[in-house]
Amino acid sequence: MSSDPKSPQDCPARSARKAAPQPPRAPADPREARRAQALRDNLKKRKAQQRRRQDGSTDDGGASGGGA
Repeated sequence: MSSDPKSPQDCPARSARKAAPQPPRAPADPREARRAQALRDNLKKRKAQQRRRQDGSTDDGGASGGGA
C-alpha cells in the first residue's frame, strides 16, 4: 500500500463505507421496511406504557389496560 493520499485504498471514508456492517436483512420492498419500522415503534410504545403503568402514574393500576 502506498502512502499516496490520492490512492483509493488510503481514503478513510471509502474504506469505512466498505467495512460498515450491513443490516441483517434489509427488505427490498419498501412496504416491508415500513411495516418492520412500525412494528419496532409499536414495541417501543408498548414498553413505555408498561413502564408508566409500573411507575403508578395511572391510578387504575393498569387494570383497564387501554386508554388515551
